[in-house]
Amino acid sequence: MPVAKIPSAFFVHPSAGISRLDTVQLAAIYSGQISNWKEVGGMDIRIRVVRREDADSTLTTLRANMPGWKNLEITERSKTAVSTQEAVESVRLTDGAIGFGPYSKILDIGTTVLEIDGHHPSQPGYPSTGELAYVYRPEGLPNDVSKFIAFSRAGEAAEIIRSYGALPAAN
Repeated sequence: MPVAKIPSAFFVHPSAGISRLDTVQLAAIYSGQISNWKEVGGMDIRIRVVRREDADSTLTTLRANMPGWKNLEITERSKTAVSTQEAVESVRLTDGAIGFGPYSKILDIGTTVLEIDGHHPSQPGYPSTGELAYVYRPEGLPNDVSKFIAFSRAGEAAEIIRSYGALPAAN
């Protein structure tokens, strides 16, 4: 049962001077074809790509959903972060850096979260999201678990999900 959609957000160091890209530009940056922010309307500063390891769930989601990412060869000139926290900190501390990870509002502190193809990660229509879901057998569920599942589908839970930057699954 789907509960929430978690966007795969892209974020940059504020020195990049941009707040939006399209999917073609994004793939060109991560492949190394675009190497300076001025090439996409930003500041004249070298792009420093921060990526995640191949088995990372956000990278897997991007490869499955983001146009141009299925077989994208990420530039060898990238830094591999071994955790979301390391990716975020690398971008926060490095002029010109770009990274990605699951969207949460904490990314708004010290980075610029990018709109992709005109959509912020918190908006419907964003080009790459992963889904959180419950997997269970409805028969024999304890009463408190049944109540929690029912709560997670209600309006109050939807507001809580939105408050953390995710999108509630359609009821």
